[in-house]
Amino acid sequence: MTTSLRRRRNRTGLWLCGTYAFLVLLCAATWRFADLDTTGAYLVLQAPVMLQHAALLAFGLGPAMSWLGWTAYFMLIAMTFAGLYAIGHAHASAPGRDR
Repeated sequence: MTTSLRRRRNRTGLWLCGTYAFLVLLCAATWRFADLDTTGAYLVLQAPVMLQHAALLAFGLGPAMSWLGWTAYFMLIAMTFAGLYAIGHAHASAPGRDR
């Protein structure tokens, strides 16, 4: 496989994004099809963005996000995909990695 093709296709990043997409869809399907009370539904829908929200709070950005509605937190999902793909790219291009 050529180097240019290897750079275009980042398997590790795609695997990380696919795993996260599966977990997000699993939470959405659980919310939609399970017979949950209000608290359970809230927790299931919050699960895909819990770690991202904690990171925002750790960096002091919690108050900046507080004026946004709950659905705005799902913007974090798109940023998570970009971050996971970047992590996969960094892992694939790490020095000393077999190519």
